[in-house]
Amino acid sequence: MRGVAQALRDGLLRVVSAPVVLASVAALSLLSPLHPSTASRRILVEYVLVSAFLFGGILDRYARGRPTRGYGFFGACGRHFGAMLRLAAIEILLYLAADNVPDARAALALAAVIALLTTYARVRLVVEDRRSAAGALLASARFIRRNPAAIAVYAPWAAAIVATAFVARGAAPILLLPLFASATILFQSRLAHAGYTAAPPVEWPESPAAEAIANRR
Repeated sequence: MRGVAQALRDGLLRVVSAPVVLASVAALSLLSPLHPSTASRRILVEYVLVSAFLFGGILDRYARGRPTRGYGFFGACGRHFGAMLRLAAIEILLYLAADNVPDARAALALAAVIALLTTYARVRLVVEDRRSAAGALLASARFIRRNPAAIAVYAPWAAAIVATAFVARGAAPILLLPLFASATILFQSRLAHAGYTAAPPVEWPESPAAEAIANRR
């Protein structure tokens, strides 16, 4: 359980240190309140498409702990979009299966496990620059099994998200940011090192000569 408090604290600090990301997610969350008649459509369009696109850039920003600017942020969004979209599809199928569990408590527990697994799967997709959503999901399960601290980092933010959803549904997604930041920090502290992190941010390409000079540094 070593490092849980530091991961929680540093996760919040990384969210605060990226105010543009925080403000953008807050705007997306608060400007479009959920209406029952459009719930299914919004889940499909906003979560599967918008969230899957943004996850790559957000996690890349938190993993680096420094500004990545527009080109770097949206480059990471595009780079990981395919894998994030596939992972979101798997996640939705798993949630549909959980909904069919007859016991309500068992279904809720299964949904919590799915959320935990997909959280660290997204972290591994970005930090390790993976392409396989299924592989990232299996890697997430291995990491959680070997590191109980992963659950301890996840639980407080997940509880806060659930509690906030009953008070201000639109504000609940904002708490996903410290959750993912804390999970990223914990993963990096346990497995990631200088040669084991995500690829450099995708930016507007320089000339071959400039790139060659940069690579020699």
